[in-house]
Amino acid sequence: MVERIPLVPGNEPRMSNATLKTSTTPFATGGPLDAESLADRLSGDFALLRTRAHGLVVGEGPFEARAAPPKEGVAFYVNTFSLSDPRPWKIPATSERVSERISANSVDSGLEPPVVEWEEPSEAKFREVFSEIMGEIEGGGLRKAVPVVTEHGTLRGGDLAALLPQSGDGPGTWHYGFRDGGFGFAGRTPERLFSMAGGVLRTMALAGTARADGAVAFEADAKENEEHRLVVEDLCEVLEQFGDVRLEPRRQLDLGEMIHFLTNFEVRLRGKFRPDTIMDALHPTPAVGVLPREGRAKELLKGWRERLGAPAYFGAPFGVKVDDAFHAVVGIRNVIWEGERVFLSSGCGVLRGSVAEKEWRELAMKREWVKNAFAIG
Repeated sequence: MVERIPLVPGNEPRMSNATLKTSTTPFATGGPLDAESLADRLSGDFALLRTRAHGLVVGEGPFEARAAPPKEGVAFYVNTFSLSDPRPWKIPATSERVSERISANSVDSGLEPPVVEWEEPSEAKFREVFSEIMGEIEGGGLRKAVPVVTEHGTLRGGDLAALLPQSGDGPGTWHYGFRDGGFGFAGRTPERLFSMAGGVLRTMALAGTARADGAVAFEADAKENEEHRLVVEDLCEVLEQFGDVRLEPRRQLDLGEMIHFLTNFEVRLRGKFRPDTIMDALHPTPAVGVLPREGRAKELLKGWRERLGAPAYFGAPFGVKVDDAFHAVVGIRNVIWEGERVFLSSGCGVLRGSVAEKEWRELAMKREWVKNAFAIG
């Protein structure tokens, strides 16, 4: 059953610091981390995610990789877009909750800011893929696809982990990051994949994009409205298998320079479900994937992502389990790195009515937003 009624904002269950602990090392009982301690964590291997319920949860490596999470304590979920990692649960050596009074961008990591030399992505390659997607749509085999364009860069100096404090937190976004050896990512995503706690699942449809100064025209844009409608309908269908679905009226999410259509969902779960079960059903939503979700369309999306050089972790789920609660975001609006190679990606929803020039501008706008958020030119 799907019920469209207003939800009370900010009603996520909260949990005290005392319940936050890893399977081996409990959260510090002397109180939350201060700014200096957080800076220390960023100098090594780490995972962090700011959640609505628990604040900023920080885990310090080395990480133990497992196929399933522990029943109690803290475990981070790190996987590829195709969910190809057989051991996606990363158990930190220690984990702590950072005081909500400390803003992430007020922390001096002590790391030298990175200097990246960027290469412009190929518009010609994007137009080739765009043309193929439109051909599939016209032929009736596809309703929507999200191609990903990537700006490739080379690290010329500094430490990319220094981006984490720079990203800060803004309204409507989740601050997240991960580093393990020479691989890592730092992001500020506006998209929650799902949260699950106390028998309630929360997720969202975030689809449709425009510049913030075009809010009035955005509301009337047929293509943007249709894109959002497709995602909402798909989520309703997927979520009904888990419980009674309620959704808020659609609204605009203002991220400063750009806006999105947003519909929040709440599901009263019928029984207990593992995070992996929900993950397999939800990811990737059509907001970052393809419609229909399976079969030939899924294989086409995989091929398009590979041809355009999309990193395996762009658009992938990233989450944290704290005892019985789980929170996961969609890994977009981020910078990904592997050694000295740096990747800055953006995606756009292509469906009937899409125009290549407009989508190309949207892709650039999203990457520019990330550069501004992280102060990395």
